[in-house]
Amino acid sequence: MNLFKKCILLSAVLLATACVTTTKIDAGPRNIGEHLQLNLSGAWNQINVSGMNGPHTETWTMEGLAIDKLDIYSGLNENEAIHPASASARDKKNYVF
Repeated sequence: MNLFKKCILLSAVLLATACVTTTKIDAGPRNIGEHLQLNLSGAWNQINVSGMNGPHTETWTMEGLAIDKLDIYSGLNENEAIHPASASARDKKNYVF
């Protein structure tokens, strides 16, 4: 692999990792939205990736997304789609609250 291809690959990896933010969530009570409270017995990490979560979704993990992943949905109104339909998923069922 020549130097140019290595630089392009390294730039792509750095750009992809720059879009991910992680926030440590300590054990204890945690408010999610206005009406949901979780009591955590251990520490979690909240993962924010551009384009991964909807407006009412939080993604948490303890050991990493490949090992464990918890999606928390809060603040949904009646008949509101959990995952809003996209142009590529028109033929798929849209689950609502």
